[in-house]
Amino acid sequence: MTFAELVEQFLLLRLQVAYAGEASTPSWWPTSCLTADAALDFKHLFADAAPAVAWQLSSQAACQAHDKWLSGMDYHLFRLPEGLEEAIYYTGLQLPVAQAQQWLSEKDALRTVPTTTATLATGAQRLGSSADLLSGSALPALRSCYGAALRGGVQVFPYFTTA
Repeated sequence: MTFAELVEQFLLLRLQVAYAGEASTPSWWPTSCLTADAALDFKHLFADAAPAVAWQLSSQAACQAHDKWLSGMDYHLFRLPEGLEEAIYYTGLQLPVAQAQQWLSEKDALRTVPTTTATLATGAQRLGSSADLLSGSALPALRSCYGAALRGGVQVFPYFTTA
């Protein structure tokens, strides 16, 4: 997987988890940036930048929720190693509108991801190290963990320690 592909996969997963966290009952964070109503408001205010604005606001709320559960030294989906984080940010801002809209149409796909985990406890879940994040091997584990949590109705905050 190239670095650009890795960045796009993390960006898509962030979008899916951010939406799932907003749409869960109870919600994992108190935003509704990725709803249809918000999309209309953002489009009126931000035109073509609306998807990037919605994604960024929801991601910031998700980051704060994850940070409350984890130490400042751990990485998670919404706070990654610096180079990867910067690439995700700029890719998200420059994402073509058509691609952003296609990804938004896939925002609920996380609920159907096959999982290897039968049940999860609420809270922090260590999935590996920062090396796993940079190699891309963390993506299936993250999808599985979040998917299982959504189906099980629990809040999880998967994290990775520094290598």
